[in-house]
Amino acid sequence: MGVVKTVGIIAAGEYPKNINIHLFIRRCDAIICCDGALKRLLKNWGSIVDKRNYPFTIIGDMDSLSPELQEKFKDRIERVEEQDFNDLTKAFLYAVKKYRWLQKIYIFGASGKREDHSIANASLLMEYAKAIEGEGVLGEQVKAALGGKTPTVAMVSDYSTMYAMTHTCSINCSVGDSISFITNDPELKLKSKGLEWPLDGVCLDNWWKATLNRSTAKKVEIEFNKKSTLLIILPR
Repeated sequence: MGVVKTVGIIAAGEYPKNINIHLFIRRCDAIICCDGALKRLLKNWGSIVDKRNYPFTIIGDMDSLSPELQEKFKDRIERVEEQDFNDLTKAFLYAVKKYRWLQKIYIFGASGKREDHSIANASLLMEYAKAIEGEGVLGEQVKAALGGKTPTVAMVSDYSTMYAMTHTCSINCSVGDSISFITNDPELKLKSKGLEWPLDGVCLDNWWKATLNRSTAKKVEIEFNKKSTLLIILPR
């Protein structure tokens, strides 16, 4: 097994159909599959399980797996019975604790099929961004596991790429890209450059307030008035 720098997490939502995303998944150094997503992963990419030296883990309480699959993949299973966190968060925690050279986590299948799961998983992306900086519910254990590393985390679907930022940032994109911003912090104030509808002075007291914008430059600059969390959604 080589050094694992890029991890793909397969959640139990809508499995990507785009062939480029399938290739993207194949390029990950390791795969962590939530137990409810295993059947779809096997259907779309069964060959991965035949690579015995490939880092491939199934995580969850295994309530979604048949006894036959549990027996077949018993050496790949990481059973986590506690119910404080969902399987996606269990997979995130496993990745940051397992792989010491971790640089990037890509999450696939986090949206689609159920709106409540999609919304919850998008909000978790903001929790993961805080945790990487040692803050929030997960912060203490994530900071201890990472030892100073700050891997990036993104959710990738057939339609978009989502990631979260906690401070002033620049976003590389193409002119005319659709771009949305969502925060759960009504006290966050933003200033922007490179957007058709600037965010300066916008009251972010509801999720829709900074969505459905458009880039007018190849780099969009977002200035925070304080440390917070901002979900950024770009076309895939």
